[in-house]
Amino acid sequence: MKAWIFQGKPERYPLQEKLVVGQKETWLVSRFRGEMSKDDIVLFWSSGDESARGLYGWGIITQESANYFEDWGYGIEVLYKERFKEHVGVAQIRESKVLDNNLLLKMPIGTNFKLSESEYIALSTFLISKGHNAPPALKVEI
Repeated sequence: MKAWIFQGKPERYPLQEKLVVGQKETWLVSRFRGEMSKDDIVLFWSSGDESARGLYGWGIITQESANYFEDWGYGIEVLYKERFKEHVGVAQIRESKVLDNNLLLKMPIGTNFKLSESEYIALSTFLISKGHNAPPALKVEI
């Protein structure tokens, strides 16, 4: 099991409106699609201005591998499991330093960002400290 951050642009996919617990959506996977698999954890991030940028919730991948869609590329289905009562803003994330080494903050271009195990644990701990329901612990494959 691995963990990812999927980034959406608010003008194309407003997470504030679209992230509905229990709903399934297909997300574009522009990179790492060969590493993604069923039951991987996904955290949902909105790009945009400082007031909207940040994490909105999390879910799980519900299929074994990505599908190819002729009109827009590869996509993978996710199930929304948790929507945060208030989004966790980029300023809070920067201040916590939990993602300082992740490309999401260094060069936020693209739709998919891989989380290392240590980043995932630190981010989950941070979310819990802020009163959010964090995703489940990673099951490390041996």
